[in-house]
Amino acid sequence: MWTSSVAKTFDNLKQPFTFAPFFVHVDLEKLFTTKANTFDFALESVLSRLTHEEKLQPIALHSRKREPREINPDGPS
Repeated sequence: MWTSSVAKTFDNLKQPFTFAPFFVHVDLEKLFTTKANTFDFALESVLSRLTHEEKLQPIALHSRKREPREINPDGPS
């Protein structure tokens, strides 16, 4: 149920994504890091750079649903 408490929580979560610079442009002078995760049903990866405060800031994000043949390679296609 969508209550005022849920709406307030959603707005608090939404705020950093809409008002702060979340993704940044590539700067080849800075160090990069990648992080990848696989799940039973999905893949995700993030390319980030290290800021001057030594925090990771995302540059690019990729995620997708895994295909059935990726989930069960020995099963029927």
